[in-house]
Amino acid sequence: MRRTTIMLILQCLSFILLVPVSNVHVITNPSCLCPGEHVTLHCSKMTGSTVDFSWQKCNQLVPDGNHTSLSQDSASLTIINVPESDMGNYRCVIQNKVSQGNGDIGLQLCNADPSKESSSCISCYCGYFGYPGYLGYICIFIFIFRFNKRQRKDDLYENTSAAKYYH
Repeated sequence: MRRTTIMLILQCLSFILLVPVSNVHVITNPSCLCPGEHVTLHCSKMTGSTVDFSWQKCNQLVPDGNHTSLSQDSASLTIINVPESDMGNYRCVIQNKVSQGNGDIGLQLCNADPSKESSSCISCYCGYFGYPGYLGYICIFIFIFRFNKRQRKDDLYENTSAAKYYH
């Protein structure tokens, strides 16, 4: 009975000493890359004690494998010779016994120049909040709106009575 009580007290103390995970951030270097390059995703936290790191892509666990390498504490994920199939969203999950936090990042590849034998980056666009990003969608929307407005204006002048007399 006494040993059980001591074990229960130790378990309670271990929960008291744990700090919840907060403010999980993921950064990458380089921020945009070409197929065949290497990239490292780094995961960090503001607070949290006795934590475990794991990585997911499309809600599937990313293993330490052929072209992926995890750091000793799994806080960093390196992808070697990045193929286009590795493009997408990655999530770092940090957890301990009292909480869990996660951070997301989108991995985007640059376009390769098809006229050259070796791949080289000719453009790199990593949009804000995804590709092409909110700003890109706003620009596309404005362009379409102005184009449609111009078309309606041209149609209006075509159907006037003066235009009918000249035909």
